Amino acid sequence: AHTNLEMTKDVILCSGKGDENTQISHEIVALGFSLHSFGLVQDAIMCAVITKLGTSDKDKGILLIKAAKQKNKDIFTIMFSYTACKNASTRNYCTEQGCNMVTACMNSLKKALRSIFDTVSDFGPYACALCKKGKLTEDALLDHCFLYHNQEETSRQAETCPVCNVSARPYPVHLFNTHGPVARGEHKAEWQMNVHKTYTFCLLVCRRKSDGAFLMVQEPVGWGWWFPGGRINMGESLEQGAIRETKEEAGIDVKITGVLKVMYTPTEEDARLRVVLFGEPVDEKQMPKSCPDFESYGAAYVTLEEAYKLPLRSREPLLYYQYPYNMKSKQQYHVDTKTKRYVADGKPIHPLSILGKE
Repeated sequence: AHTNLEMTKDVILCSGKGDENTQISHEIVALGFSLHSFGLVQDAIMCAVITKLGTSDKDKGILLIKAAKQKNKDIFTIMFSYTACKNASTRNYCTEQGCNMVTACMNSLKKALRSIFDTVSDFGPYACALCKKGKLTEDALLDHCFLYHNQEETSRQAETCPVCNVSARPYPVHLFNTHGPVARGEHKAEWQMNVHKTYTFCLLVCRRKSDGAFLMVQEPVGWGWWFPGGRINMGESLEQGAIRETKEEAGIDVKITGVLKVMYTPTEEDARLRVVLFGEPVDEKQMPKSCPDFESYGAAYVTLEEAYKLPLRSREPLLYYQYPYNMKSKQQYHVDTKTKRYVADGKPIHPLSILGKE
């Protein structure tokens, strides 16, 4: 029944005291929202809730988020926490508890709230195939999918697109590559940007020098944690593609310093080239991405021990973080401090010069 209720332009803010809280309040009001305190969660159909982790059972932000989601699962819930952004396990916990966004970046918060405001302000003919929320424009439908359903496994299933009535899987990826800006010719679909016939991908093992932590991305549509990286666009070098993809998916500016592995898989119709590069952040103090979109849900620096505990898209990152391990084994992995590590123990990292042009 909740999907038929009208969402209001109201935001509940429960994020503590101080200058930061005041700044958040000002930004919320400036964007056109009405600001309310925690007590009104029972009295209004809010469109968003912003809270912090809290330090005791009495002020846990997760409890507020759960209460809001029980009242109306369409409420957009934001955990504004430096702790959660810096710790991959905490960030993942917040995601599992129903947070739609985990951030400590004011610009990311403003970007998400602008999209939410447009969703409740502009009325269109479409309803989301995943939650049935209606009155969405074509652009609002795209923003809604990647903001509200970014980490839901159901988004990987086949759904009937409300715009073109085509059964698509994954449905959010179909929306991004077929409708909205792509349909209007404002930018190309992913497959249109790919190098013709040879499908080229770059992956980046990015390690922070100060503590040896690795940069990992929380993939969209609930795929799990993985390397930053993706397809190389036309006219890009592998190095340029890795820098762009890392910025898009993880929000970090990086310097590429070496090559770990080159893989080439030909078929009768095309070929696939995958290159694993090694690099480091330009500025170790730069915060990883925290605003969900098509590229990712966010990112964090992960220790080797944390990597074993996180839900990974595949076990491939561990091949480069720690060596050796059995790629095909389904056994539960445990950290063994006596096991030889690859990057962590200084295994071969080849120079970028081996990727020279013809």
